[in-house]
Amino acid sequence: MVQMMPDHLHGILYVREHTSFHLGQVIKGFKLGCNRILRRILAEEYAQTVIQSPHTTEGNKKTENNKKEEKEVRGSLHQYAAISSQPPGKETLWERGYNDKILHRYSTLETWKAYLRDNPVRLAIRKAHPDYFRVRFGIRIGNNTFSAIGNRFLLSYPEKAQVQLSRSLTKEQIEEQVELFLSMARNGTVLASPAISKGEQAVMRAVLDAGCPLIFLSPWGFNSFSKPGHQYFDACAEGRFLILSPWPHHNERIPLTRQMCLELNKMTEEVCSLQKY
Repeated sequence: MVQMMPDHLHGILYVREHTSFHLGQVIKGFKLGCNRILRRILAEEYAQTVIQSPHTTEGNKKTENNKKEEKEVRGSLHQYAAISSQPPGKETLWERGYNDKILHRYSTLETWKAYLRDNPVRLAIRKAHPDYFRVRFGIRIGNNTFSAIGNRFLLSYPEKAQVQLSRSLTKEQIEEQVELFLSMARNGTVLASPAISKGEQAVMRAVLDAGCPLIFLSPWGFNSFSKPGHQYFDACAEGRFLILSPWPHHNERIPLTRQMCLELNKMTEEVCSLQKY
């Protein structure tokens, strides 16, 4: 399965038997094949442009020199096509490298197929609301500096409340808290939380599903190419979600320590006390 995008390509590869070569060699071969076709097309277009240029004599007739030039151009075209299997120069379709993800369970395959099919729709939404999907750096709140994705103006809402629930809550107590915070959110309060405990996660999921605004403090930093996760996409597009991160981006997620949890809770308190962004 392949999904073509304006500046990149998504595909799902099925590996049905053990291979002695690395996936990178398969991708490299695919890229080189595309580059050869590109150079062939460009050579043909260039040749046609030269052939059709107005090198004519009076009376709009080709001279012997024109015919000779056309023959030389066609000869150059065949020669160009013959050497097009050489390593690409300036005329290339691809940047270096690729991103890959191994699917270990069939249950995730349909999810990724749906993701590929919906990619053009998500692109249209991002173009309609570019500011909600652009990473912003250097947002100062209290004594901390954050990077952010989403609607930053949620920080200016007059009613904000921190969701901080103990890990020791029972299932019944968590359900009560979910209903309480859900009622607040439906009445216009913007909830904020790092969603560390199970209770906090349950509240944030319920509020997100209900279409109410949320501020999520994430321990995982952003780089310039970061995007909101799949589950947050619609909320970001609708301007009801904001992700704040106080720490730098890491390729590997580091385990949360108790000190990090305490810091995130303190930062959330400062975010909720902010009067105007």
